[in-house]
Amino acid sequence: MIYPNIWLKDFIVQHLIYKLSYGDVKKLPLKAQILPGYANWTDESWKLHLHGNVFYDAHLSNHTLDKWAHFLTLFQAKAWDLPRQERDHVRNTTQELITITAPSDSLGSLSISASNTSNPAILPVPSISYTGSFEGWVPLKGVDGLINGDDAGSKIQRVEMGLMLANDANATNFLVPEHGITVLSDVDDILRVGQIWRIFHMIRDVFVKDFSPWMNMPEIYQDMLAAMPDAHFHYLTTCPQFLARKYIQFLWSHYPVGSLDTHPWDFTHFAPIAFPRKFLLDRIFRTFPKRKFILVGDSSNQDVMIGYPELLRKHPDQVQCILMRNTTATEKSDWYKYSPKHFKGLDRSKFMFFKLPDDLKGIDFAHGGCVNSSVVTDLNDHGNPVTQGFKVLWWRILCHFTHAVDLGCPEKKDRK
Repeated sequence: MIYPNIWLKDFIVQHLIYKLSYGDVKKLPLKAQILPGYANWTDESWKLHLHGNVFYDAHLSNHTLDKWAHFLTLFQAKAWDLPRQERDHVRNTTQELITITAPSDSLGSLSISASNTSNPAILPVPSISYTGSFEGWVPLKGVDGLINGDDAGSKIQRVEMGLMLANDANATNFLVPEHGITVLSDVDDILRVGQIWRIFHMIRDVFVKDFSPWMNMPEIYQDMLAAMPDAHFHYLTTCPQFLARKYIQFLWSHYPVGSLDTHPWDFTHFAPIAFPRKFLLDRIFRTFPKRKFILVGDSSNQDVMIGYPELLRKHPDQVQCILMRNTTATEKSDWYKYSPKHFKGLDRSKFMFFKLPDDLKGIDFAHGGCVNSSVVTDLNDHGNPVTQGFKVLWWRILCHFTHAVDLGCPEKKDRK
């Protein structure tokens, strides 16, 4: 059913929203978004993982964008009633969502150059799917100024990339050596305030506002970078690819620059679509079998609560540390207590649940550290999913009809 759904989406966007014929669309310029990727060293050469999407550069009127934004936010955002800055956010996000995909092989070539040279190499582009997305591994042959990734003491290198026949299609990519430490981090509710357990609030937040860091977490990451200047930072979110630009702007403004993975958008394979986080985690571990990983996440994300312990069991020599934020300790509206059952039986020196960013201060990550001995990790189970579900339902009803802030309800203005 995937193919008909995609074709139906393209038909609706092209003909009913933009009101453009096939001929009109073909006259539009191409635009592309390349995500910052990583490269690994194999067979005496670098291979870069390239991924992004291609679409036609079409524009909707503000009136049309406002109507669709109201619908796409489940009627949480009335653009016409918002302050100017928030109204612009809503329109920009909606415009990036409602695009006409460009399943085409007419992008020309890639222009790639190392940061220490001005001579770009011209390389072929991976094939583009019918959804307008592209994903593949590009051998970086003929790129001047690159250092081998298996050399002793080799460090992270950067290459700048552009697509020859698409507008606004540039990205910085990271060449990651065989050995070293990768800090692999979830984003929502660990690096930024998201509250993904509150669906209406989350949707409105994504469309309307700038992302905000969670407390002083940027300071913690800058401390990590200072202690491990050669570390690779990789960020992973299962948000749709059309939001990647917003995530990149936020991350690179507050956290160490690094590569990014979003929800794969190639519907020709089942696993990346059905289990995106597992697929992305398994891929990066396969890509860097000799690197150590520090995994960072939060307890509100069930994929992480299951996936991180599984990785520690499968790759005990690679996983140096798992750092999990306990969201229920600081968020009144997160009533669903996490189940730590997947962490039971694991080496307690390799994982920690923490409440505040300051709990991570003083840990010597550069020399294998992971745990703050003054922070207690609670591994008690808090009930099965059924009883937890009833409890959440009860609190939602109570807080909807009362102002019981003293009992744990969020402020009325924050309840949506």
